[in-house]
Amino acid sequence: MVISEIYTRLLLGEKALWTPLRLLSSYLPRLDQKMVLEVMLHDMSNKFLATQWNEETGSKVLLNGREAVGGVAAIISGFIGDNEYLEAQLIDWLTSTSSSYATQTLESRRALILVLSAKEGKL
Repeated sequence: MVISEIYTRLLLGEKALWTPLRLLSSYLPRLDQKMVLEVMLHDMSNKFLATQWNEETGSKVLLNGREAVGGVAAIISGFIGDNEYLEAQLIDWLTSTSSSYATQTLESRRALILVLSAKEGKL
């Protein structure tokens, strides 16, 4: 809950304050950085990438529209910056078949793919 409040206040206000968030993250041990990224992704997936079954089309519909995937990807990308450890975590989450991220929603996985696709040679 604390992590959600921190990134929400720093990034989703009138002006995105990337520097304080990255600076705060840089003082954390790697495992804590990974945990912050996990919490951010999980929280944003629940808030912005929720889906609902559409009876008419017989498929799931993204409630916040397709732009939400790009927005989540932009926030994750901005948080990661040039942190190679966190980039490696994204790759691990996308390629893992046994972690909790193997069961993430398609929209969450799309957001992670967008993050990595912007970083040439990472996928």
